[in-house]
Formats: sequence, structure tokens, C-alpha cells
Amino acid sequence: LYHLKNGSEPSISKINALSSYLNVSADYLLGNEEELQQKTASPKETLEEAVKRVAMEVPSMIQILGTIHAGTSIFCEENFDGYIPSMKKHAENYFALRIIGDCMTGAGIKDGSIVTFRKQPFAETGDIVAVLDDNGEVFCRRFEYKAGQVTLSPENPKYEPIIMDASEFDVDSGRARILGVATEVTIKL
Repeated sequence: LYHLKNGSEPSISKINALSSYLNVSADYLLGNEEELQQKTASPKETLEEAVKRVAMEVPSMIQILGTIHAGTSIFCEENFDGYIPSMKKHAENYFALRIIGDCMTGAGIKDGSIVTFRKQPFAETGDIVAVLDDNGEVFCRRFEYKAGQVTLSPENPKYEPIIMDASEFDVDSGRARILGVATEVTIKL
């Protein structure tokens, strides 16, 4: 249903599976019949069985660990803040943070957005990252590596980039580390 809702073209087998599960005709699902005509004498399978049969994925839940500032950095305190559903496999490799501030608005990340990050200690130029510094402060910026320097750039001209020597990102002895790379943003309207 998730894929259909988001514009994917369904295969005939998926349409038939949904039709069977919902106990309606395939024509009704496709919009070719205006009146709902229930099918009869078909044993209902569980939703889980129908999902497996049509090879659709069940959403997993990713933890929202707290807040991250998009502006000036703030002290990071991991405060569980619920879950966000995701179609990502291996949800344990991801975490989400609620954004406070307007530093990343140019990237479509608004105040109050929830950003999902893939846990990893490295990034490529252009990635949006969650960075933890040695003061326990966390911030969200666009990562760029060039000529031994790391630039953490805002996506709002009223903020200045943070420029650091690449050695400051050493996993063992650096003063900053990448917690993860952004993969999705959920915006409240």
C-alpha cells in the first residue's frame, strides 16, 4: 500500500493480492467500478500473510534520540523522543533527531523537522551530517573535505561555516566526530 500511495505502478499480481485481501474486485481498486462490490467465498488471510505474499515490506521503526541544532550548536543530551516509521532495512543502523533552528532551511530542513541519519563515522563532500564536538555539542551541517580541511556549511546565508583541520575528525583523538549522514527529512506542515 505504501508503494501504491507513493505513485508506484502496481503489478497485476499485487492488484489481485490486494483485491483478494480487501475482498473487492480488481476493477474497483483500479477505479473502473464506481460501486463497491464485495467478493464472496474467499477465505481471508491475515494482513501479514498478504504483505508477505505480495512481497511488500512492513515499515520498521527508527528511534528519535533527541534534538539537534541547525544554527549554533547546542549541548547534546540523548533524550528518547519516540519513533519514526521507515521503509529502510536494518533500522538499527539509523537514528533520527528533531531539528531546532533554521541553519539548514536551504536544504529543505526546517525548524521542527525530523532528520533520519545512517550511523557512520565518515562522510563524503556534499553529505549533510550530524557532528558531535568535544564539548558535547551536536550540530547539523553540510560536509565538505578539501585540501586537508573540513568545512561544515550551513544552508542559510545568515550563518557562518565552521572550518576545521581534517585531523580534528580523527576517530580516536579528534575534537569532533561524525555521528551519521542524513538520509531523509520529515517536515511537519
